[in-house]
Amino acid sequence: MLDARKQVYRQSGITYYRPWVFLITDGGPTDSWRHAASLVHAGDNDERKNFSFFAVGVQGANMEILAQISRRSPLKLDGLRFRNLFA
Repeated sequence: MLDARKQVYRQSGITYYRPWVFLITDGGPTDSWRHAASLVHAGDNDERKNFSFFAVGVQGANMEILAQISRRSPLKLDGLRFRNLFA
């Protein structure tokens, strides 16, 4: 989806910044997630710069798996303090 949107921007001559992708969860994967994690690692790469990926866990999230999905350390959201997440 990101690649398609960026292509539309390019074709329209619209400049854009690297998109941010957030995964916010209160649990853990219920399906096969390792392939998706490899795509995240490939896309959120300093050389390719396709996107920046952020994993966020709320109460009950499996932070160990989030750490494997994201290249950055997962963030722990305190209650509903979304504003602090972006500070």
